[in-house]
Amino acid sequence: MTDLLQQYLPPGSFEPVAAADGMPTIYVTREALVDTMRLLRDTPELGFGFLADILGVDYYPREPRFEVLYLLASFGIAGYGTTPKRLRVKVRVPGDDPSVPTLTGLWKMAAWPERELWDLYGVRVEGHPDLR
Repeated sequence: MTDLLQQYLPPGSFEPVAAADGMPTIYVTREALVDTMRLLRDTPELGFGFLADILGVDYYPREPRFEVLYLLASFGIAGYGTTPKRLRVKVRVPGDDPSVPTLTGLWKMAAWPERELWDLYGVRVEGHPDLR
């Protein structure tokens, strides 16, 4: 999966990481999150058109304190391979500036789990339509 991502994502824009469950996992910066997710969604060869969930993790007292996890799925596209794929995208979020940009412009379903990031963890979601 890393080779495929390197073909389509800008060099140095993500950091692959081994996951105990075997799911392909990458870290991206919060500054690159929206553009990276747009590329993952809109590049036909990747086709990660389904945002399954957004989760928060609090690693207090560690810094960066939080991680926000985005679970993506690609169900396969005719002509580009039909094997479904999954991808976990993680963003490290510092405790002194707990915020990430909204993904509601890419996936409307992001609204509810982004709201939970704020309600449960205190992580601000910049640009969220219901958190002004």
